[in-house]
Amino acid sequence: RTVVSNGYGANIRNISVANAGIDCSDLNSFPALQHLDITGSATCKITHTTARLESVRFGYASEAQWGDWQRNVMEHAEFLRRLLTDHASTLKRLWFGGSFVSAVVYATTLLELDRCEQLQELSLPYCLVPRIQWTLPALKVLNLRAAYGLVDSHIRTIMINAPLLETINLSCTKVSAQAVIELVQRCVHLKSLDICYAAANGAEVLDAILALPPERCFTQIGVSGMTHLEDRHIAGFCRRFGKAITLLGFGGCERITQTVLDVVASHCPNLRSLVIHDLEIPSSAVVAVVQACPRIVHLSPPNPNCAIVNEAAKVYCPNYQPF
Repeated sequence: RTVVSNGYGANIRNISVANAGIDCSDLNSFPALQHLDITGSATCKITHTTARLESVRFGYASEAQWGDWQRNVMEHAEFLRRLLTDHASTLKRLWFGGSFVSAVVYATTLLELDRCEQLQELSLPYCLVPRIQWTLPALKVLNLRAAYGLVDSHIRTIMINAPLLETINLSCTKVSAQAVIELVQRCVHLKSLDICYAAANGAEVLDAILALPPERCFTQIGVSGMTHLEDRHIAGFCRRFGKAITLLGFGGCERITQTVLDVVASHCPNLRSLVIHDLEIPSSAVVAVVQACPRIVHLSPPNPNCAIVNEAAKVYCPNYQPF
């Protein structure tokens, strides 16, 4: 109210009231608004707005908020319907953290995503996935982590209706390896894949990636939790894509040894994120990676209390952010 009363609202393009418990019902005072973050405890009794929103973060921000979020489920669903109706022509990024409890209401609403022809990034973690028939010609980033009800037919629809897809997160889902392999082969722009803890997947997916035509390039792979992966799978990925790789995640892959980290150190100088928790690998091998990859920002070491690795990362990686 203070911002509006002082006449500052007309030029504001970004509003974040995440976890602030603020009522965002009067957005008409912000006609230039493009980016809105109302995750967590912010309320959203939104009415029609003349703003042309491009980016919205919406939903509960942690499991601790499920209760508060559920009490206003119909109100939030109405907000989402309004959003997809009034801003379909401009919306480019939608992050939505759903709840299993309120999933049916949201899933019905999400069927209207087909309106958003300009949508480039869609994040639906932990949501009940509706009958996917969306045609999203501009979509490049899709997050379906732990999406409830996700099946192979959904993946095959995505292959056809999202031709520009570059990044997909299918971690903690039940989709089959065959469906993921088809996705990798048919989505020619795909360069980032997360199938961590997607139990039906494994070595065959990495084999399919390594068998892609030479013009295809991958920059990120997440395969944590796949206990049957061996050194040759991760090492082969690193040798094939080398300098292009920015993220590697193979924590909990118990057969992986120090040999892989030696390959990472010699082939992946542009690495930014490395996830290698729960591995029997000496700290010295991780330190060698840190020394060879100065762009590392995020590192999940074999032992989270490994002071040697953290101290080395602080020295050799200027942008390092400890977990």
